[in-house]
Amino acid sequence: LQIARETMVLLKNDGSLPLKKEALKSIAVIGPNANITELGGYSGTPKVSVTPFQGIKDLVGDSVKVTYEIGCLIMNKNKDEEDNYDESDEEVEDENEENQEPFDETETIAKAVALAKKSDVAILFVGTNLSIANEADDRENLNLPGNQLKLIQEVYKANKNTVVVLINGMSLTINWVDGNIPAILEAWYPGQSGGTAIAETLFGDYNPGGKLPVTFYKDLNELPHIGDYDITKGHTYMYFKGNVLYPFGHGLSYTNFEFSNLKVAENNVKISDDLSVTVSLDVENIGELKGDEVVQLYIKDTESSIIQPIKKLRKFRRISLNKGETKTVTFKLTKEDFSFWSSTQKDWFIENGTFEILVGASSRDIKLKKRIEFKN
Repeated sequence: LQIARETMVLLKNDGSLPLKKEALKSIAVIGPNANITELGGYSGTPKVSVTPFQGIKDLVGDSVKVTYEIGCLIMNKNKDEEDNYDESDEEVEDENEENQEPFDETETIAKAVALAKKSDVAILFVGTNLSIANEADDRENLNLPGNQLKLIQEVYKANKNTVVVLINGMSLTINWVDGNIPAILEAWYPGQSGGTAIAETLFGDYNPGGKLPVTFYKDLNELPHIGDYDITKGHTYMYFKGNVLYPFGHGLSYTNFEFSNLKVAENNVKISDDLSVTVSLDVENIGELKGDEVVQLYIKDTESSIIQPIKKLRKFRRISLNKGETKTVTFKLTKEDFSFWSSTQKDWFIENGTFEILVGASSRDIKLKKRIEFKN
């Protein structure tokens, strides 16, 4: 349960979250991942598991009416109704998937819309499962599969008070969702207690502090071909220069943090095997709630004889701060953190020159920076 809590990533929030159960009389729980426990690959079968639907019912109790509609499948097997259908999608069956037989999603989406229209809030659980992406079963795009985007759009038309929860095993191109839905929570495949952790996060019993370990891109076509293994051509946050939907390291909170007082103890560093650079900064919780922040330290080599990353994550630390509390975070950097592999010297190597120490809340939300010089 604690692991599931800590992996929740709040992607977007216009103030809709956390939900207040005392202000609600009815909740519509909708979507193909709403009433299953999606464990992901290589997992056992737990004796006890909590679906998102059950987790929400358990949290709000009898005072709030919680009703479920599936809306659509992750991927409907009816070829005539699915533009995104591909035979490879049937190769791995998901034993949790409801109603494996094809069914009329026009009807089921209509039922979901009707439920959303008469509810105070609609919570949509969409994403993927192992029938969509698995080992040796890659995807051709990063869109929400099947009719899930249509489901989201129709539900949102019926009820603007809509929250989307992603339960998925990969980054997704969800441009329309980001541009329209007020709040989006990334839950991944959260395990047997995922339903409890999701419910706690949605209602503010737990303040999310997780960060993205991947980039959410706007368009897969902006990336180099997957067969080109030269990552310097634009693969990953280290080399991709375009605009992204959510950057590597991104994650919001129900509170706010302020970074200050960045100090680098050594401004001129002599290159040696045992070199050490101490970096410290203060982080203050300036919001109204206790919360976690993941302080991220990136390094940029500004002068190099070979192509270097735009920035690369070298250290990070998750800290918990009460309202108004300040903590000093200290990192120790070594030769390994500044080195690159020299194909001529056949060893890890640091060149003379300038490096930037970048500290922030994501790879593209850098709060503080300082330069240091390296010399032989």
